[in-house]
Amino acid sequence: MPTIIEKRGGAKNDVVTIGDEARDVAAARQVGVKCVAVSWGFSERAPIEREHPDVLSDDPAKLAEAIMNACPAQPFS
Repeated sequence: MPTIIEKRGGAKNDVVTIGDEARDVAAARQVGVKCVAVSWGFSERAPIEREHPDVLSDDPAKLAEAIMNACPAQPFS
């Protein structure tokens, strides 16, 4: 992930990952980027919740809102 961010000329605070497992949240934390976790994917909610994602979404219809909540100060273009 750091290589992709660097190649794209971005900054970590501009990145939001989306994951459906606790290890996805842990990976985002390790790299230092925001993480929106979803409870409707591979894993159950409890293991994901224990990793403390920035936002945990239970509703696929509200994923865009969850992403915006993860980085409210970041404008999207």
